[in-house]
Amino acid sequence: MKRSFSVGLLTLVTIAALIYMINRTQRAFVGSGQLKSYYSLVNDSTGLPKGAAVRIAGIDIGRLKEKSLSEGKAKLVFAVNPEITVYKNAKIRLKSIGYLGDLYMDLWPGSTDTLQLEENSLIAAEEAATIESITREGSDLLQIWKDVGKSLSALFGRP
Repeated sequence: MKRSFSVGLLTLVTIAALIYMINRTQRAFVGSGQLKSYYSLVNDSTGLPKGAAVRIAGIDIGRLKEKSLSEGKAKLVFAVNPEITVYKNAKIRLKSIGYLGDLYMDLWPGSTDTLQLEENSLIAAEEAATIESITREGSDLLQIWKDVGKSLSALFGRP
């Protein structure tokens, strides 16, 4: 009886310590204090889960807060560390983590020679190439080469 109580108590202490460490780690990623929110509109947000990382140069500086549909596009609302200065020419790009297709948001904060962007403002999105767009463009290119081949064959008198 005493032994099972000790094991149970140790388990509860371990779980509490784990929860504490997870919360500390999350706060360290996005900083403490009030976060600054921005949004972006993209054509396709497939593979980008709520809570996905927002990064600058591979460093986590924020998280995706919500996804919704706006004007036929995916509206991505995200929060970043208040210590990060975002300028009017900032850009956001969805990037892939590995081969599985999981995405994160890569933020280029803009250049210091422009004005700072106000909180809750739109940040322009750069659309990344998708497998579908690469396949479509490859197919279009193949059709062009076929047409060139036919033209050359006709020019040189070959069927």
